[in-house]
Amino acid sequence: MFFSNFVMGRLGRDPAFFDHVEGSLAEHVARQLRHAGVDLDPADNPYLHWILKGDHGAALPLARRAEHFDTIRSRLDRLDLRCGALEAFVATGEKADGFNLSDIFEYMDADIFAGVYGSVLGAANPGARPVYWNMMVPRRAPAAYADRVERLVVVEDTGKAQDKAFFYSDFVVEQLR
Repeated sequence: MFFSNFVMGRLGRDPAFFDHVEGSLAEHVARQLRHAGVDLDPADNPYLHWILKGDHGAALPLARRAEHFDTIRSRLDRLDLRCGALEAFVATGEKADGFNLSDIFEYMDADIFAGVYGSVLGAANPGARPVYWNMMVPRRAPAAYADRVERLVVVEDTGKAQDKAFFYSDFVVEQLR
């Protein structure tokens, strides 16, 4: 019952987020929870720990593990993180080499998705990688832009097999040609 559209809309996400979803949210979450609890080792899952216990415990996310500290520190100069509305960045005329877009596309109808996707490509350098997740609404490069990007299937498959964020149904990695 907790993962029904009604309850998730009241206690979790805005009910409008489910406007483009087909199928049952509860069934989707049940499948994904089974994957996290059976196919993956739940003791190693920082997201599952956080959801169930309110902290990561010993299952730290990769970026918080001591063995990755020096690598991250040595590459900080490569990052220019921008938190905020995607439209604000796109409007600056700047270009980026990568986009971590979580699951924003599924909250849009297909026409708006195509327009926003096109604006992301317009703000991307050649070779840039848009990376995004789909929770319940499958989104991939719209037909109008499919010839401008290449799916990095091996990267996607490797990421999916290791992804501890079990609540997503798809992980998409593309690269501009």
